[in-house]
Amino acid sequence: MTRQCLEALLERPFPVDILTRSPLVLRDLDLFKCFKNLTVGLSIGTDKEKIKNIFERHSPTIDSRLEALGILHGQGIKTYAFIGPLLPMDPIALAEKLTSRVDKVLIDRLNYSNKTKALYLREKMESYLEQEYFLGVAAILRDRLEKKNIEVSILFSL
Repeated sequence: MTRQCLEALLERPFPVDILTRSPLVLRDLDLFKCFKNLTVGLSIGTDKEKIKNIFERHSPTIDSRLEALGILHGQGIKTYAFIGPLLPMDPIALAEKLTSRVDKVLIDRLNYSNKTKALYLREKMESYLEQEYFLGVAAILRDRLEKKNIEVSILFSL
């Protein structure tokens, strides 16, 4: 169905933005190259597979998402990473992994429901719910990525 939607959009001269967690997005690489204004993003909330598995148990691996971004970027497709929700991570390591794979990074925190807060408490990670954590990680990511000429948008108040 996605491919059919893309084929229909090809006939229209407006921008297309795709955001996914799945490296299966690569199936449509041939169509992406036909667009004049298309951007593809992958959500990556952390650099740690163990953390990803707590919050996104059955989702594609972080490495497979990074690989997909690298392939798309290498083929001249505009790419971005959506770091949201911002989960526990090593921001320096994630910034390094994103370098040369993305044109832009969007960073957002999650509006935590009680269910999500319970996960943090169960895993003894409540310190990662503090505003200071989000501010610090966002600042490190922005600093590291902007030094590599990667545009960064922080979608919450600093």
